[in-house]
Amino acid sequence: MSKKDEYKDGDATVTNQAPLQEKDEGADLTKAEQKMVKEWAKGLGEEKSQLDSKLTKLVYFLDSPGYHELDRAEQERLTIQRGIMESYSNILGQRLDAVGG
Repeated sequence: MSKKDEYKDGDATVTNQAPLQEKDEGADLTKAEQKMVKEWAKGLGEEKSQLDSKLTKLVYFLDSPGYHELDRAEQERLTIQRGIMESYSNILGQRLDAVGG
């Protein structure tokens, strides 16, 4: 069984459940859990793919005449957005690598 902790936070009961890999040290995942992890990894891969597609479009836009027609503040926001999207994509890739996706 997985570790589960409950504690009170004001009027709400908060439940912390450990991630699957920590549920029983050395225990193999059941077929149902394996399927769940595989489906989760597939969704994570789709999320990364969609993000990378949007990031590619943004990168092309940042090198276009339309970008240079924007005011400086909007250019800065888009440049910041690019960096955040790159970081997010990298994190999603690391998460996929961690589960073998």
